[in-house]
Amino acid sequence: MTMTIAQVDGNLVITEHPVPHWLFYGCFFAGGFVALYLSAAAASDIWQTMIGTLVGLGNIAGGLLMIAREPASRVEVDPAAASIQITRWGINGKRVARYAVGEFVDALRALTHRSVGTI
Repeated sequence: MTMTIAQVDGNLVITEHPVPHWLFYGCFFAGGFVALYLSAAAASDIWQTMIGTLVGLGNIAGGLLMIAREPASRVEVDPAAASIQITRWGINGKRVARYAVGEFVDALRALTHRSVGTI
């Protein structure tokens, strides 16, 4: 995952670029369709077809789930307004949340929702 940190108009802007992860998870998604195709076209009996179909559907679901769990993020810290704005977008749409600097722990918790454990 790549990340850029910049200062724009006096604000600290941190932008996360999850495209490498999206490409990796997209391979699971595409592989699921390959498994579905092969299970329908090249299986010699019903059990191979059923197992291949389950593997394909599992790969498709897993790829979509992981892409959905890795949204792109942009964090903007505005010292003049004493606020933190977190913008996240992905296949689930776009979400924007604003926090006061005093609510830093809440903002950090919102940003790291996919990590294991709690803050």
